[in-house]
Amino acid sequence: MNLFASSSPTDAAWILDKVQAHVTTPMNAMLLEPFRKEEVWKVVKCMAPMKATGIDGFPALFYQTYWHIVGNDVVDFCPSILNEGHAAVESIEHVMKECTFIEGFLKAQGIHLVIYSADVSWKDRLALTFQGLSSIHKYALMVTFNTVWYARNKLVHEGLKPVLSNTLSFILASLKEYDMLQAHTCLMPTVTQLKWRASLENEVKVNFDSTFIQQSMRSVSGVICRDNEGFILAACSFMHLSVRDTFMAEALSCLQAITFAWELGFTRVVVEGDSRTVIMKCQSEDNDVSLITPEANMTAHIMAQEDKVFDCPMYWIEEAPPRTMLAAEKDRLAIAQG
Repeated sequence: MNLFASSSPTDAAWILDKVQAHVTTPMNAMLLEPFRKEEVWKVVKCMAPMKATGIDGFPALFYQTYWHIVGNDVVDFCPSILNEGHAAVESIEHVMKECTFIEGFLKAQGIHLVIYSADVSWKDRLALTFQGLSSIHKYALMVTFNTVWYARNKLVHEGLKPVLSNTLSFILASLKEYDMLQAHTCLMPTVTQLKWRASLENEVKVNFDSTFIQQSMRSVSGVICRDNEGFILAACSFMHLSVRDTFMAEALSCLQAITFAWELGFTRVVVEGDSRTVIMKCQSEDNDVSLITPEANMTAHIMAQEDKVFDCPMYWIEEAPPRTMLAAEKDRLAIAQG
């Protein structure tokens, strides 16, 4: 008899009959049932509130506390993954009609969407809601939908999963910036400069701008220094990490412009940018702080976009990247022609 060889049995039922079953037929039927929405909330309630967070950056405590806002979205999402293996396809219709997270956030801002009915499209619903809102609520509505849809497109088209905390921070920072602008509108000068203007003789004009990449939380400052005839004296492109919002990106660009001019030894400097919030922060009784339009700051804006070519700090003396030099030359010819 070979203990290490199989006898190739064909009927093992008599062995299985001796094994006591611990999963009964009703238990097996229950285990095979689809996951239900009410089970999701039971699990969330049982989770430790402050255990390690998930990839969205929120602990279980966030969902337990704000379940009245995010709960419907969570119970819709989880069963679709567990039962079907994929999430339901996101759409504008979903954002407008079914996304309770967005609706809850807007309600917290005092915005109530017009009641939806089958014969009213989402565009008409948005228009009806928009007409009855104040300016700050109109801005909040636009920023919220734009930011959420941007994050959704990043996920669908680039595979970059958005972090909810970053999305909320961006929306709240934008609303805070709008409040600051409204509060200081009366202090701001009238915007009359539609194109770049040269500085006075013996002065150096320093223009700055920035690009902000929300997903990677980084920004790039573009700075360009020109004399009173519009000729380039120096330029730089500088990357900043751990940048939370657009205001921080613009503030870092302004700081980079001042630092760059100081390091070059310029003593009479005019710093110019198109960020209204940064201009207000710099404003004082002793300083003449003016605001320009994006068109007048186009050369610095092009300079800030050089991060697509340069991913490290870059400096130029009496020159700049080709696109920036072309824009600067257009400004110079414009002032030469009056």
